[in-house]
Amino acid sequence: MQEFPIYVSKISKKFVKTRGSRFKRSREKKTVQALDKVDLQVHKGEIFGLLGPNGAGKTTLVKILTTIVIPDHGIARINGFDVVKESRQARASFGATIGGGERSTYWKMTGLENLIFFGRMYGLNKKEAKKRAIHLLEQMQLTDKATERVENYSTGMKMKVNFARSLISNAPILIFDEPTLGLDPSFARDLRLYIKNVLQKEEGKTILLTTHYMAEADQLSDRVALIDNGKIIDLSTPEQLKLRVKEQEVIKIKTSDSFSYGTLEDISGILEVHHHDDYIRIHTPDSSQIMLSVLEKLKEKDIRIQSIDVETPTLEDAFIQLTGRGLTDSKEEV
Repeated sequence: MQEFPIYVSKISKKFVKTRGSRFKRSREKKTVQALDKVDLQVHKGEIFGLLGPNGAGKTTLVKILTTIVIPDHGIARINGFDVVKESRQARASFGATIGGGERSTYWKMTGLENLIFFGRMYGLNKKEAKKRAIHLLEQMQLTDKATERVENYSTGMKMKVNFARSLISNAPILIFDEPTLGLDPSFARDLRLYIKNVLQKEEGKTILLTTHYMAEADQLSDRVALIDNGKIIDLSTPEQLKLRVKEQEVIKIKTSDSFSYGTLEDISGILEVHHHDDYIRIHTPDSSQIMLSVLEKLKEKDIRIQSIDVETPTLEDAFIQLTGRGLTDSKEEV
């Protein structure tokens, strides 16, 4: 039987969350099903994307794979090692960044000292650890900040150090939970190119990537699993997922004024209307047939248009079609 670098079978996890003031005798307790019988296998050398909104269960799965959280049921293996029964061997096989990971370094130490320290913890000798730390700081564009304490870094710089920390041991498996969160757009683009061109193509790493950025998942992933409410609802290549909505076009409109979706309900040819950030996205089989009606309806309601574009369907559109909600329709983070 083929042993996958990352193997997950029937993983389930519940959390009990307590709400209400700590000064009250009775506080409301709520059970949250973070993961519900999740199955996935990541092939050697591929980038596997886990795409879903905040609260879908992505971070919980990452914490199980990285031995931080113990699952209630199921099996998870990293490099063939059970993450519960063989946690030490599993931890030696991967490098990881976890959402909010700017707190995963020692703030009273410099960026260079942090990376050397973690390199030594992974068994590198002092010379090797320093050489690799300097190289990674250069890749993260932090050479000029290498000898400054991390507590003086910006949030984005702390995230860069945390990302470099995940690479210090040169592990064969990498697990990235929202790796570009908190980074400026320019460096986020550079980091995506580094993940794809260097870590995957040149170094042959096996990578699990979680994100709620559809463009990031589309650009990087060889395969994508869509997760919602703790369940994998679909798993395929980005191209195959987008083919699910290939017969549709999307009119993307940004307006200066908010309005009810009901404004457009009586226009024939509209399949769905969804709100995404500052835009509305109108799904239709043929944009040319309804464009004039949409513009006239918005003008009739004195709704000012800032921009309008016609796009081909995205991964988010596939997600919306499968779940009925967008990637920004978040719940509590789990």
